[in-house]
Amino acid sequence: IIRSGKVLYGDPLTVFANKVLDQLKKASEEDLDYIQLYTLKNNEVNAFATDQGVIFITLGLLGQIENEAQLAFVLAHEITHVIENHSQLKYQHTKDLSKGLTFKASKISDFFQYSKENEQIADKAGYELAIKAGYDANELFGTFNVLLYSYLPVDEYKIDFAWIENQGFKIEEKYMLEKPNKISAQADVDDEFHTHPNIKNRRTNIEKLHSSHKNDKSLKIYIASNKEEFKEVRDLARFGMMNTYVRNADYIRALYHNLILQQSFPNNTFLTNTQAMIWYGMVVYKNSTNGERYSTSYQKVEGEIQHLNYFLYQLKDYELATI
Repeated sequence: IIRSGKVLYGDPLTVFANKVLDQLKKASEEDLDYIQLYTLKNNEVNAFATDQGVIFITLGLLGQIENEAQLAFVLAHEITHVIENHSQLKYQHTKDLSKGLTFKASKISDFFQYSKENEQIADKAGYELAIKAGYDANELFGTFNVLLYSYLPVDEYKIDFAWIENQGFKIEEKYMLEKPNKISAQADVDDEFHTHPNIKNRRTNIEKLHSSHKNDKSLKIYIASNKEEFKEVRDLARFGMMNTYVRNADYIRALYHNLILQQSFPNNTFLTNTQAMIWYGMVVYKNSTNGERYSTSYQKVEGEIQHLNYFLYQLKDYELATI
């Protein structure tokens, strides 16, 4: 992981997350001073702990969560894995996996395989630790919603093609999808071959705990920070995600993500430059005889981003180059 070059050190995201981690360390009866936390430049919504007691969180996680309490629950979950030595149990799996795959080429989730029982233990004990640290029970429980929809972009943004039109250039209706697929995230999917229990089972696992704390008005959403500071950190994570999408040639997600960010940051130089890089990259890939082409497949895409997939799928090479 260190050699991948994807680890951030001393950056605002990691500093913020460590402040939340400190709140959990203080609330725990265990000596957790040895636990360290770093941020990975990766857009998966994920976090994991190594057998040495190092917690990694991703840009994707920080870009998707809604508040500090939700981050606290994720970190408390990972702390439990460390305390219970779950990471030691999956060490051999990771070692075997790394023989055939590089960290750069693999999804983070490939590298950690806890049992479902371990995951339920981590949810329950993590929830209790986050409550003990003073975090709002309802927001902790709401983390499951974030995880449920984590395969989607950071927001739902309705595509308006006027953004690339002008007096001499219009997009015809034949390039526009009439209606996108509905978002079909299901909490009760068959999880027999999944690394984690499904969201319904994870909610059920802590339902009793949640019921006993959900009306406690003394619990807080923000402890180590405030709403404004959290939003700044999340925006920074989303800019980091933008950079990662472009570098990974994940161009359609990059373009959609760019349009979302431009709603809050119009005329931002970084967003202007990366959008130019995205269009150029798509043309190069589409006209290249080498390498793997980015995908414009649209049939199974859900939500508003499907409009963008469909539009780019319909474009001929010269039309894409014209745009």
